[in-house]
Amino acid sequence: MPYSSVAGRIAVALLLAGAPLPSWADAAMDARIEALAPALEAEIARGMKDFGVPGLAIGIVSGDRLVYGKGFGVGRLGGAPVGTGTVFQIGSTTKAFLGTTLAIGGWDGLRPNGFLVRPR
Repeated sequence: MPYSSVAGRIAVALLLAGAPLPSWADAAMDARIEALAPALEAEIARGMKDFGVPGLAIGIVSGDRLVYGKGFGVGRLGGAPVGTGTVFQIGSTTKAFLGTTLAIGGWDGLRPNGFLVRPR
């Protein structure tokens, strides 16, 4: 079995056990993200053009570290360039977040009036 396969299985086992990943796993993830970044950036540029998106910011988190962050385009047409610190309005997307959370968590314990209660 190749070393990378063994190392990957060990990293997954440690992650599932809740153990912090060793530094070599962090380095491997950083290298993988760095290698995939050009393809990701090309896909983002294509999507922005196809959907008429003036700008966006993206971050990739590994463990508890931000390992990739970049802004693309402008905050609004004719506006300042987007960076990793650009603040965007979230609008009404919180409804989608709540709906997804409820779907993932299941409907057990949901009363007809919409309040979550502890299952009996």
